[in-house]
Amino acid sequence: MAITTGEPRLLIAIANDITLYRSNGSMLWTETLSQSSRAMAYYYRKNRIYLGTNPVTSIQLDGGDNQTHGTNYSGTILGMSIDECRDLIYLSVSGDRVVKMTSDGTWTIMAPDLEVSKPRQNQLNLEDNVLYWADEGFKTMKSVKTNEASPVTTMFTSTSTVWGMDVDIPAQRIYWCAKSTGDVWVFDMSTSTNTQLVPNGGPVSGSCSGLRLYNDYIYLIYYRHGYVEKRSKDGLLVEKLLDGVIPGAKTKYMAIIE
Repeated sequence: MAITTGEPRLLIAIANDITLYRSNGSMLWTETLSQSSRAMAYYYRKNRIYLGTNPVTSIQLDGGDNQTHGTNYSGTILGMSIDECRDLIYLSVSGDRVVKMTSDGTWTIMAPDLEVSKPRQNQLNLEDNVLYWADEGFKTMKSVKTNEASPVTTMFTSTSTVWGMDVDIPAQRIYWCAKSTGDVWVFDMSTSTNTQLVPNGGPVSGSCSGLRLYNDYIYLIYYRHGYVEKRSKDGLLVEKLLDGVIPGAKTKYMAIIE
């Protein structure tokens, strides 16, 4: 989660195209990849965007200078977080794997296969050395310590399929959105309780393919919407970003670029 001032830039992936926008809708640059990417993360120190292609690739923030990291793998990367202090990238891979990747492309399994089923968006808590991820198959939110061998912790189990997520570390809360219904929840880690912020159905119906926190706001992107939602942390809609700029009814993914 980014704690900064100002409005973020929004990186949108649609099919093989990735485009960086200002929040006012103006386009900064666009690039067509050789394949699609469902996961993206910004490596601030290297000024590069890392992409969940196969193999993992990265490009400069302003586009171009493509680099490959590691080799081909089995599955699809659905979530990505970066530990800049240790030069590590944490990946959620569709083949029931949560892994960390070093700068030379070496993968290390972070959680046993029995504890992972279709992991999706993930997020690091660098203060406590914890990696959180949304687990689609088990309909859970899970976590594991990143600096030691430790068991996987199930934060909660839901009746909804958990997809997008982000962590408010100071408040000890996990914000998450559900597949298909599009409802948004917040999980309070101190009380182990879930509270629904945005109801399912109606204008929010549809698969939420990405949720990120930025400056005390929730940013959401849905498959069927031609915009990004900016909501306050109580769930109220603040504004629609990129409205009319990005197409509806297409599979879209999003990353926040500071």
